[in-house]
Amino acid sequence: MAHRSHGAFRTGKELIKPDDLKRCDRVFLEHLRQLTPAALDQATETVLTKFEREALMARRELLVSLYQQRIAQAGESNVLF
Repeated sequence: MAHRSHGAFRTGKELIKPDDLKRCDRVFLEHLRQLTPAALDQATETVLTKFEREALMARRELLVSLYQQRIAQAGESNVLF
């Protein structure tokens, strides 16, 4: 399998350029909050490796945390659209 370095389904657990993530769609953020490892596994187990799924969930945690911090600092109306 080819190495995926910058896509959504890479194995890195860090966010790339988190400072560029200024605003977020509120529905998307709510879906991120609700995403569980079990739901991700069920939806992607035939197309993603275990490592890709684990990395995606790790980045999901970072994204949710990042936007929660931004909302606390700047207010929901300045972060979510």
